[in-house]
Amino acid sequence: MDNVENVSFRETMIKFHASSMVPALKAYLENDKNCPFPFDDEIIDVVALKMATQTYETYSSEKFDPCFESIFQKELSKKDRYVC
Repeated sequence: MDNVENVSFRETMIKFHASSMVPALKAYLENDKNCPFPFDDEIIDVVALKMATQTYETYSSEKFDPCFESIFQKELSKKDRYVC
């Protein structure tokens, strides 16, 4: 994604996350007989976008534990490179 022009990684991740939450939110609200407020697709989309933004901001500011950083920086053997 670094070599693609005019694409924001942040915005792409937030939109993807929000779009994946919309079906679950719709299903939850449609089955929740105690929902105190009216909702439609537009409201669900806005809520999903806000939730996705909050999730992105929370986790993008987190730091890896030093043990994980050392794993990511470790040089792999030829055998380990082709495990996938």
